[in-house]
Amino acid sequence: MIGVDNVLLGFALILVLGLFLPEIAARWKVASVPFYIIAGIIIGPFGLGFVETHEALTFLGRMGLYFLVFIAGLEVYRSTVTKWSEPIKLVVVFAIISFTAGYSFGRFMGFSQPSAILIGLILISSSVGEIIPIINASRVLKERTGHVIIPGVVILDAMSLMGLAFLTQYESTFWEFMLFAVLLGMFFGVGIIVIPRAGRWFLTWEAKRAKEGDLKFLVAMLFVIVAVSEFINLHGIVAAFFAGILLGKTLPDRKEINRIEGIDED
Repeated sequence: MIGVDNVLLGFALILVLGLFLPEIAARWKVASVPFYIIAGIIIGPFGLGFVETHEALTFLGRMGLYFLVFIAGLEVYRSTVTKWSEPIKLVVVFAIISFTAGYSFGRFMGFSQPSAILIGLILISSSVGEIIPIINASRVLKERTGHVIIPGVVILDAMSLMGLAFLTQYESTFWEFMLFAVLLGMFFGVGIIVIPRAGRWFLTWEAKRAKEGDLKFLVAMLFVIVAVSEFINLHGIVAAFFAGILLGKTLPDRKEINRIEGIDED
């Protein structure tokens, strides 16, 4: 088995599979996500054991998910066909039904209130990492339903993670909870004001210099925003989507989005 001491070999195997699996999926005209999942099961610790769980690989997986949700945020803002009323209606109806069912089931089974709330929040969440690539891989799905489903599933996950963030403060003191709420409000408030202005300023300045610093700026902003969110106990997925929406309106064209997608696919 490839153990911790040979994590680079495991990483190399993952890169090789990542190079060939999309080609196989393209030949069969299907999304590549199921191939990734099956390959991961086969070579992972619960399959043949060629690659073991390691902090470095887990970190790379998290970064890939952040890039994926960040791209979704960029796409949501830049999509001219997006009508926010459609995904919001879908999100509200699905969230109410799922949370009510989960919470009611938990209370019916005799679980405590925090446990019942946790069940409801789990039912709200979705598999963003699988749904978005599958929709993007199908031109028909992306054109017909992508503008509703992609922002919808990300918003649902964001709602679930926000709920979990508040649930972790359930047993905290009043002042600890108030501190968390204030930090959360400051994070979103300052972000709404600062992030778009910083994006416009840098991209305007970078255009005058005619250099390739725009991609570095977007990646740096993503990591900074995610790091700050993790510091205040807010999940990075929420922060990545938030950053994508705010930075999306500062991009002059789609070139940067295509380049970030290339990083995420790698």
